[in-house]
Amino acid sequence: MGAITTWFVLEYDLKYFSEFVPMAGDSWTVENDGGGIAPKVTTQKLAKAITKQEYKENDFSIYASVGSDDGTRFSMSPQIKSMWKLAIFNQDNLQYWLDKGGNHDIASVIKQLIHAEKQLFKER
Repeated sequence: MGAITTWFVLEYDLKYFSEFVPMAGDSWTVENDGGGIAPKVTTQKLAKAITKQEYKENDFSIYASVGSDDGTRFSMSPQIKSMWKLAIFNQDNLQYWLDKGGNHDIASVIKQLIHAEKQLFKER
């Protein structure tokens, strides 16, 4: 899935998934590019959707990433930083990785997937 869809699934279908890998994009739940334009409102809506379903911070993990030279970083980074300010999100359940030199291309996608794979399949 792409990042916009991944954020949508986190918001509306958390009962089906516990781990998310949004790459190169923010949530558009409030408006297009909402993570960059309205990060506080966007993240509050995501948090409210999660808590309304009675999920807690240890019920899900997000491994977000983007290329450092990808234009979508300018909407994704503000959203992630805003999310970390809310109690439901923390450094354990919301990790953010920048692919240094990565763009919005398949080479960066591969690096981001390899990075996420290490998190998804580590021993717990």
